[in-house]
Amino acid sequence: MSAVVPTQTLAAQLLAAIGAPTTAPNIAAMTAWLNSESTHTTSTITAMGNNPLNISTGADVSGKVIGTTAVGPGIAQYASVAQGVQSTAMYLQRYQPGIIAGFKAGNGTAAVTAITASNYVTGGKGGNQ
Repeated sequence: MSAVVPTQTLAAQLLAAIGAPTTAPNIAAMTAWLNSESTHTTSTITAMGNNPLNISTGADVSGKVIGTTAVGPGIAQYASVAQGVQSTAMYLQRYQPGIIAGFKAGNGTAAVTAITASNYVTGGKGGNQ
């Protein structure tokens, strides 16, 4: 269960779900983050398990299906991309308020700084377990 979605569309959906502006710098920052977490081409992203940022099954968010995806064990699967986007937003709001604040600044740079400083990313990928 995976969806191939235009990367900028998915970036805009995630930004809207967290209440952040869809400025060009924010779209670029979110697109870079999505690309670091998922299989992608220059214009599309494959959201494995309809889970754009590979939120783990250990994250306390609604709508998860416990199981294994092609990404690996412990990664939550969702019935649709929309459900995955909403659950990702819930996770970020609950556990990553600094990242949310970075995106709400609207300039992209604050978001990248917050993502890099967070415990979300370890070793360049993942780390949200």
